Amino acid sequence: MNTKNPFNVLGLLAGVPEKEIARRKAQINAYLNVGKELSFEEDIPWAVEGLDRSREAVNAAFASIEQYSSRALPGFDWFVEGGRADGPALSHL
Repeated sequence: MNTKNPFNVLGLLAGVPEKEIARRKAQINAYLNVGKELSFEEDIPWAVEGLDRSREAVNAAFASIEQYSSRALPGFDWFVEGGRADGPALSHL
């Protein structure tokens, strides 16, 4: 599993709207400020094993998806909400 994929690091599905990215950024910053472990409803257990979710890794992940052109390539390599194949796959996990 790609532990460097920014969507995986941030616990986001590919294709989420900007509003969801901003909400997750605020949530992660709040968790990191109080020392809470980062885990999210969208996490896939086997995909987060060994995942680096340090402040540095999270900042790098957000920086890599802030520009749409930078977001597109990692998005191809991650799960999309409501995708033809991903929807059924995610529901069975």
